[in-house]
Amino acid sequence: MPFVFTLLGLLLGLTAVFLGLSLTLQRLFYNQPAGQLPLRSLVAALMMAIFLTGWAYVNTRASHKDKYGALHEANSTAQTPVEEFQAVRRLSVKSGGQYKEETVLFVLSLDGKEFVEKGTLKSYRRNTSDYITTALLVPRDGKPVKFVAETKDMTYPGVKATGDPVFFKAESGTDTISDQNLRYVETFSYGGLVVVLLINVAHFGLWLVAFWPLLNFRAGLSLLLAAIFGAITMLVLMPLLFNTNAIKPAAVARTA
Repeated sequence: MPFVFTLLGLLLGLTAVFLGLSLTLQRLFYNQPAGQLPLRSLVAALMMAIFLTGWAYVNTRASHKDKYGALHEANSTAQTPVEEFQAVRRLSVKSGGQYKEETVLFVLSLDGKEFVEKGTLKSYRRNTSDYITTALLVPRDGKPVKFVAETKDMTYPGVKATGDPVFFKAESGTDTISDQNLRYVETFSYGGLVVVLLINVAHFGLWLVAFWPLLNFRAGLSLLLAAIFGAITMLVLMPLLFNTNAIKPAAVARTA
């Protein structure tokens, strides 16, 4: 239902914008507006409304946030689920001048919300006063793949607050895991990048089609208007549509 309202809202709003802008600018630059401007404006608005609503649907229903977002915010990665991992911990105590290490197995909890230590069921913690997690061993195709965090002594360089994310990077390749989203290994996707580029290029192309053949502006002014409206849409409108149509988490039950 939200997408129906999005489509109707865009259709009505863009029709009014196209009609008002065309009447004003074409009288100013061309002396006389193009014929059948109300119909032209409606067709152009319908085309843009369908595309922008479809874009919002595809991006908000993707596997992760902004997978097919606006070019400056798109996150072109593929995600592989993680069911368990081993945390390599550097202990705060030293032996022979070197920090001791231990490896602890974590598995996904029954509710799927967090990773817990196998046996004790203690929730995963990145670091405490007793240890710091320096690496994760994640099973991939039956073999453990080591993801290493940048660490120095008992700290994460560049991480100033406990809530800041720490990224564990595979020893070979481009795969990463964020400690704020341990459920997935993220891999840069060239295919995803191509799709993002196609969507964003098509977006500007449709603005050009709307102003040039449909609303009958001349080529130079059409290019200028397409650039202006395309930039406003990417920077302002699409983030608003993505947030409005995003899947909301289930409401938390209140107790008396």
